[in-house]
Amino acid sequence: MKKTAAVIGAAGICLTAGLAPALAAGSVHHFHTTASPKTVKVGHNVTAKGTGAEKNTSYYCALTLYKKGVNIGQAGADITSAKQVNSNKKGAISCTQKVVSWHGSGKYSSYKCPVPKAQAKKGWHCAIAFADAATQGGKSVGIATFNAKK
Repeated sequence: MKKTAAVIGAAGICLTAGLAPALAAGSVHHFHTTASPKTVKVGHNVTAKGTGAEKNTSYYCALTLYKKGVNIGQAGADITSAKQVNSNKKGAISCTQKVVSWHGSGKYSSYKCPVPKAQAKKGWHCAIAFADAATQGGKSVGIATFNAKK
């Protein structure tokens, strides 16, 4: 059951990752998130830290592909990376992921992480996405981009 919840949560993360219209309209809280290091080799860890998340709240985090304004949905996620993390009483949150090579699915199957130069020039990034577990990102999300290298 936990595995199913993680997969559902990862889908929610990725669905919210590209919801620029919803974020602009203010229906979803988008909290400040950064990744460190900004450039990381495949096989090494990257950590996303956020502030302003919902306090004492369960979130899912997963590796995903991201381009501002594009709703790539679950097609851009590495679903196997989904895991549950919790924000603290101040709304701070952290998630560490081991960077792996993956590619999108469906019409995004040619999109990859590490992002090829041609796709990077078009604004694509590797990212860690957070989505509140209760609404699968319908209430609160964060996206931290990073550069992955082989």
